[in-house]
Amino acid sequence: MLDLKDPMMEYNFTGTSERRRQEVVNALKYEWDQMPQELVDRFCMNFHLNLLQVQAWGGDNRFNA
Repeated sequence: MLDLKDPMMEYNFTGTSERRRQEVVNALKYEWDQMPQELVDRFCMNFHLNLLQVQAWGGDNRFNA
């Protein structure tokens, strides 16, 4: 797993009810807990470099391009 986006897409949530919101929150917590600590550490360590790159691009996020 590289991030939370891919596993969350597989849930295919629809609707906007309070129950659905809680299901999304629970799924996020579950997927976060499944993420290896080394990956979380790497994202945190690279955050400042990614922020500088976004600033250099004038605020455009091209990370997924």
